[in-house]
Amino acid sequence: MAKNLKIQNGYGETIEIALLRDGTRDVGQVFIDGVPYHIERMKSDELMSEYKIDTDPDYSPQRDKHGRCVLIAPYCKS
Repeated sequence: MAKNLKIQNGYGETIEIALLRDGTRDVGQVFIDGVPYHIERMKSDELMSEYKIDTDPDYSPQRDKHGRCVLIAPYCKS
C-alpha cells in the first residue's frame, strides 16, 4: 500500500511522493536535476544505527509525530 510523503520548499510549494512499505521503512525514488535518489522514511533510531549523518556526537535528527525521519541519498554510480 502506497503512503504519501509531502515535501515543501522555502516558498511553500509542495510535491507529494508515493512511498511503498519495505520492511520497517517506506521507500521511493525521486529525480533531482536528472539524478536518481533513494528516498526513505524510517524511525530515527534506525537512521542513527544504520548511517553516519553528522560528525557532531550530540546530533539528534528532527522527527515527525511518529518518530520517523526522511533520508534522501543518491543511487550508486553504475
